Amino acid sequence: MHSPSDTANDSSCSAAPAPSVEDASNQTQHQATQPAHPTSALAEPPGLSKKAQKRWIKEQRWKARKEANKEKNKEKKQARREQILRLKAEGKPVPPELRLKKRKPQKSTKPSPLTICIDMSFEDLMTDKELSSLCRQVEQGYGKNRSAERPVTMTLSSLGPKTVQCLDARCCSWKNWKVTCESKSALEIFDKDKLVYLTADSPNVLMELDETNVYIVGGIVDRNRYKNICYDRATVAGIAHGQLPIGEYISMASRKVLTTNQVIDIMLKYLEYKDWRQAFMEVIPARKGWKVLGGDRPHDGSIDKCVGQADTYQLELDEPNDESSDDSEPENDEEDRGDNL
Repeated sequence: MHSPSDTANDSSCSAAPAPSVEDASNQTQHQATQPAHPTSALAEPPGLSKKAQKRWIKEQRWKARKEANKEKNKEKKQARREQILRLKAEGKPVPPELRLKKRKPQKSTKPSPLTICIDMSFEDLMTDKELSSLCRQVEQGYGKNRSAERPVTMTLSSLGPKTVQCLDARCCSWKNWKVTCESKSALEIFDKDKLVYLTADSPNVLMELDETNVYIVGGIVDRNRYKNICYDRATVAGIAHGQLPIGEYISMASRKVLTTNQVIDIMLKYLEYKDWRQAFMEVIPARKGWKVLGGDRPHDGSIDKCVGQADTYQLELDEPNDESSDDSEPENDEEDRGDNL
């Protein structure tokens, strides 16, 4: 038999205070923004190695975090709008922290009529890692073009399913880029007479860029397994070809092969400066051990020391940085060898 005090205690335990509207809202928001474990919702693809399994799990977790943050930001924006409307309805001033920051005006640019076409037809010749490196280079090249003083028209030709899948995994917004993406080849898209294939194996040295032309950059990362592949492709197709005039302005200790994003960046710098030497010195990494020909000191702020004679400067080699953090910026692809120049 319960005593009155026991009955009172039971009543106090059962009659817990109801949560406030604010607490309920916070709890709902927390549940909405809490990412579910990706591996519990998706079945792991069969036949993956241990390294590939870890990469897959990491990718799924990143996607889950991204979706959660997207939902959280959407709720924050909605709450901000409601707060502003409430303050205005009450005749109160809107505090500065609730106002949208004005975007900085974009720097004035003078677009170039020149077109850079990245030939993406080599996907079957690359490993998954090499294809991922190429997609990273394409991202970097696109970013350089967006911030360039004289941006060009960019096209991805011969886009295959493996490359599309890789780009989807790396950058879900790539389809919104201001880039023409085609499954057709450059020959099917452009006038053949306007095409110039850039390759380090061409005997033709381009001392200037014709801004009415379409310059093809081979989209391949192969560590020099395939010799003359871009040159042979241009020759068989009857396309004009050429190489950038690196040897006229700098001397390189290694073979004059650059990554896709480096070629794009060099061309953008040339369009801005009309000076090949300056373009090469700003883009080609110092660790490639190049020498400036002609007596001009390098004016790239990242170069610390120059040694040598008055008319030639030998650059000290830089050690590449190892970036192993999960949330680090995309690593530099300066060691991913292609067949471009």
